[in-house]
Amino acid sequence: MTIRIPSFFLLAPLLSFVPLCNAFGQATAEDYLNTGISKEGLHDYKGAIQDLTKAIDLRPGYADAFYHRGVVRRKLAENTQAIQDFTRAIELRPDFGKAYYNRGLARSDAEDYAGAMLDFDKAKELSDTTKTYHNEKDELKTYKANIDAITKIIEVKPKEIKGYMDRGNAKNTFGDYKGAIEDYSKAVSINAYYTDAYLQRGLAEFSLMDYKEAIKDFNKVILLKSDNAYAYCYRGRTRYNLGQKDEGCEDLKKSFEMGYFKAYEYTRQLCK
Repeated sequence: MTIRIPSFFLLAPLLSFVPLCNAFGQATAEDYLNTGISKEGLHDYKGAIQDLTKAIDLRPGYADAFYHRGVVRRKLAENTQAIQDFTRAIELRPDFGKAYYNRGLARSDAEDYAGAMLDFDKAKELSDTTKTYHNEKDELKTYKANIDAITKIIEVKPKEIKGYMDRGNAKNTFGDYKGAIEDYSKAVSINAYYTDAYLQRGLAEFSLMDYKEAIKDFNKVILLKSDNAYAYCYRGRTRYNLGQKDEGCEDLKKSFEMGYFKAYEYTRQLCK
């Protein structure tokens, strides 16, 4: 079984950041931008959006604030709002290559592949470092081709789990977690005892910070296969992020005892 671990997991409790004040005792747009970026880095996305919005309220023409709020919204799979923020950043700064690039990613997430490629082309035109944008465009073409090919297989064999799992894994790898969850759910509807579908769906839900649903799926994996070290590990991570440190650490330690060494690293980091 191949485990596809989403690209980010929280490594520490979220910290609080208070914007610095200017000489008049008032926080500036730059202060809120900086604290918003800091909170984004700690995966406190709600707090980041609040601070970045305050920066925009103080300076409605602040391209950087729109850009970073768009980045956060894309991480939350709020693609429509993210595209709007990136578009506003581009309107304010027409040579904003990163905004074009990230709008391309958001459009790709929303399955607007033609629009995404146009944005990647523009980002490449504006940037001296063109390799990233070129590779992203090539990867997008490959991804779309793979999805199309798997979808055709599913149309021929709609009752086979493999097609939905393959398409879900492809979407998961590319960051389309909502789309992946839909495919894993279809796999579960075909076979309610297919543990890998629950596990992968739980990981995708974790990526969207839908921790309550993720817990349910990890619980289901453990119920069906009580020696699944991966499920214990990531249920532990999820519990930790819900503020259930003792229960989370217990799961992490159990996972390590089952032979999953990565759980030991998490235990050292989190269970002090």
